[in-house]
Amino acid sequence: MPATTDPPGAPPHVPAGPGQDLRGQDLAGQDLSGRDLRGAQLDSATLEGACLDRADLRGASLRGAEAAGCRLLEALLDGADLTDANLVEADLRGARLVGACLRGADLSKARLSDADLRHTALDGAYFTAAVVDRARLFGATVRAAIELELEDSGVSFDEDGGEAREAARRAAPLPAAPERPLQPFGSCATPSTWGKHGR
Repeated sequence: MPATTDPPGAPPHVPAGPGQDLRGQDLAGQDLSGRDLRGAQLDSATLEGACLDRADLRGASLRGAEAAGCRLLEALLDGADLTDANLVEADLRGARLVGACLRGADLSKARLSDADLRHTALDGAYFTAAVVDRARLFGATVRAAIELELEDSGVSFDEDGGEAREAARRAAPLPAAPERPLQPFGSCATPSTWGKHGR
C-alpha cells in the first residue's frame, strides 16, 4: 500500500511511540498531552502554545526549540536536552527534569513551581521574572544563570527532600486548561502572541 501523507499545509502527524524525528516541525498550539515522545528529535521545532501536560519526553532533544507559552505540567523531561530553547512564559509546574540540560535556555516568566531540577545544567539560562517556588535543585549547576531568584522561594537543595509532597501533588488533578482553547491535533494552528527570543 502507498504511504499516507498529510495534505499540504497541515501540521505533521505525530505517530505514537518513542524516537520520532520532528526536527524543525511546526507543532504550535497542538495538544500533545500524555504523548510518548521519549528520545524524540525536536531540535528547532516550534511548540509555541502547545500542550504537553504529562507527556514523556525523557531523553528527547529540543535544542533551540521555540516553545514560548508551552504547557508542560508534570511532563517527564529527565535527561532531555533543551540547550538554547525558548521557554518564555512556559508552564513547567511539577515537571521532572532530572539531569536535563538547559544551558542558555530562556526561561523568562516561566513557571517552575514544584519542578524537579536535580542535577540539571542551568548554566547561562535566563530566569527573568521566573517562578521557582519549591523547586528541587540538588546537584544543579547554575553558573552565570541570569536573574535566578532563590531567596524566600522555598527551593530544596536536599537530594531526597520533598518526596512526600511531590507524591501528594501528583495525586491531585491538574489545573484547568487555559482560556485560550488549544487547537485539536491535526488542525492548522497559527501562534498569535507568543514571542521569539528577545535578549
